[in-house]
Amino acid sequence: MPRPKTCREVPLRGITAKSLTQSLRGLERDGFVVREECEGRRVEYALTPLGRGLLGPLDTPVRGRGSTGAS
Repeated sequence: MPRPKTCREVPLRGITAKSLTQSLRGLERDGFVVREECEGRRVEYALTPLGRGLLGPLDTPVRGRGSTGAS
């Protein structure tokens, strides 16, 4: 399994750390991601099978928007 990216490795313009944390905890509560506490204060999130199952359906509208030029 590839190593997950950290928040510092992914550009998150306009998203505060608090907002990201709240969203990730909601996704964890709903079963889409799992949270793992690592050494220090570091935390990693990974998709569950339920979360991975949404990748295909969510990818289609995003790709469609990009190809039509809609924003």
